[in-house]
Amino acid sequence: MKKIFLVIVAGLGILMLLAVVAAGIALNLDPNRYKDYVAAKVSQQLGRTFEIRGDLKMAYYPWLHLEMSQVFLENAPEFDEAHMLEADHIMVRVKTLPLLIKQIEMDTIVLEGMRVNLGKDKTGVPNWEGLGGASDDRETDRKSDKPSAPSLGKGVDLKNLAVLLNGGVRIQNTDLSFDDRSAGKKYMVSDLNLTTGRVVPGDPVECILTFNAAGTSPEISGNATLKGSVVFDLNSDRYQIDPLSFRAQLAGPVLGGRAADLDLTCRVEMDLPQDTVSVKNLKASGLGTDIIGTILLGNVGSAMPRVDLDLDVAGKDLALLFKIIEGEGLSAQLASFSDRSFDLTAKVLADMSLGTVSIPDVRMNLLGASIKGDVQAKRVQTKTPSIKGNITAGGPDLPTLMQVAGKMAGESRLSDLGSQLSRIPQKKFHADMAVDMDLEQGRVLVPNLDIAALGITLKGNVAASRLNAGDSDLAGEVVLEGKDLGRLLKALNQTNPGDLLDTVTGRVRFNGHNQNLTLDPLNVRLGLAGKKTPKAPVFVTLDAPVQWQMDPQKLNVPSFSISGLDLAVSGSLTAENIRTSPEFSGSVAAAPFNLRQLAKKLAIVMPETSDDRVFQKVGLETSFAGSATDLRLIGLTGILDDTKLNGNMAVKIFQIRMSHWIWRLTRSMWTGICRRPARMPKEKNRLPGLCHRKRWQPVRAQRFLQLSCGP
Repeated sequence: MKKIFLVIVAGLGILMLLAVVAAGIALNLDPNRYKDYVAAKVSQQLGRTFEIRGDLKMAYYPWLHLEMSQVFLENAPEFDEAHMLEADHIMVRVKTLPLLIKQIEMDTIVLEGMRVNLGKDKTGVPNWEGLGGASDDRETDRKSDKPSAPSLGKGVDLKNLAVLLNGGVRIQNTDLSFDDRSAGKKYMVSDLNLTTGRVVPGDPVECILTFNAAGTSPEISGNATLKGSVVFDLNSDRYQIDPLSFRAQLAGPVLGGRAADLDLTCRVEMDLPQDTVSVKNLKASGLGTDIIGTILLGNVGSAMPRVDLDLDVAGKDLALLFKIIEGEGLSAQLASFSDRSFDLTAKVLADMSLGTVSIPDVRMNLLGASIKGDVQAKRVQTKTPSIKGNITAGGPDLPTLMQVAGKMAGESRLSDLGSQLSRIPQKKFHADMAVDMDLEQGRVLVPNLDIAALGITLKGNVAASRLNAGDSDLAGEVVLEGKDLGRLLKALNQTNPGDLLDTVTGRVRFNGHNQNLTLDPLNVRLGLAGKKTPKAPVFVTLDAPVQWQMDPQKLNVPSFSISGLDLAVSGSLTAENIRTSPEFSGSVAAAPFNLRQLAKKLAIVMPETSDDRVFQKVGLETSFAGSATDLRLIGLTGILDDTKLNGNMAVKIFQIRMSHWIWRLTRSMWTGICRRPARMPKEKNRLPGLCHRKRWQPVRAQRFLQLSCGP
């Protein structure tokens, strides 16, 4: 027994000796011998060269101590700065023994003399692209259909750890820069300093952040101070900053040489289990603008957040704000307004997960325009949404308003469209509209529609029900009027046929259901004006009541008339089986008119003829019938200059292309009056026996010509 006891004592003695020796070696080990190895491992993980040029200090007891100096991280090769990150001194200390009972007790975290250079190259690629596999992670996130969880919920689970920072955090003399070469902008933050008090869960932690900042587009600089009292509970994952205050003073040429003060105070709360963030008691002022309100965000980590917003915004100079945000450009245009003040009152409650949006009240005044309304929407994420609301708006300059809205929403297409439309003189607008739509029930009601903008006026009403059924009811009336359309089309880079279209008026009243719909009256009046028309505008009018029946696929136009430009055309049209095997019939009559003069006004190129006096008197009257493969003209009477036409015509199309159908019809009409044919060019798809005219030479016949043409 005694021997056994001696063996045990001897064994314990040896273990204690080994522990003392191991501790001695560890405590006296020089970590600088291994800093190149550590730097190489970090470089391998980051994909960039990481260097520790200064000393590397480590200790294990009583503090787990890490201290580095002269630390460098290589920048991307496309950037001028050699280093993306530099730091003069980094120190972190954690007490060793409390770690054994799941407590983190730290001394002051020190970060001194850090310089961070961020940027994007001319193609928009950032210099942190690919750093530590960031590019691959982003690609994985894009491929995943699941919404990402809140970022604060990821990482090390600290719920069961007691965290204590006895000395807080001290960051001194830090500089940051962001050089966006793709946008030609550069921003710099210098002399950034952050200090905190003792960090203990559940107790307020006082934080102070100060820095200087400068930007090149626009040229502006300033200094700022951010203060806050932070309370956090790691067990419940709840965080609070109350109060949070921010003060800054700006200066620069855009401010006219005068300093501008910015002030903001609020209360911020984050609840990670509930996935909510709230900003309460928000008050901000500066640059002649005041903001008061509350912002509540839910489902923050999902792709369908919840927003509860109540804001009041009022400002004195919208042009100044845009000048600071984006420099010159739109701000110069806004500066031309005598009244640049603005105000906004908005209440918004939206839950994208439920598909509901409620805007009980929104009122906005800016640039002389006034907008107010309310909207209630459901199932907005589906194909059968429900929307009910009213909007009343009006102002002197719609294009500029579109540019402002596009800039604020980050929608370049809207801003570009507004810039295009700013070239037209008709900039005033007004809108008064009520909508009650529920596509799930198949209901659309627009009891009042009154819109005037860009020289176009649209008025009317629409009532539709059972749209998702087979016997939907439709009723309503729409009146359209447009003026100075040539300038509008030119501003939109659209073609104006013959540079003639100047005005348009139209009216249609519809009633019935989708099986039997009547459009009566259907009136369209086009006003043509330009260099090719007389001093007074010329009007072309279409009057054609329409009846549509769905089941037989039948379209009936009992009478139509077209007048204007020396035209007097009338007739009727009936078409059946339009979608399957269309058949049509009707009549058309056109009083004699000067086709050559009409083509010239409409900028239509006429066929080349040896006698430029032809086509000066053209008229016809006929009944017609046909299908997709044939056309019959019955009782045709017409006149072509001095040539009179009388007879019947039948054209068999044989399912050929429409261009060949037109060519064959032309050939049939000209066979009897062409002086001599030209040889048909060798074309792959030409029809055998088809008469081709390189130069048409109709004769001026003084006799009555009887035509009977077949296929």
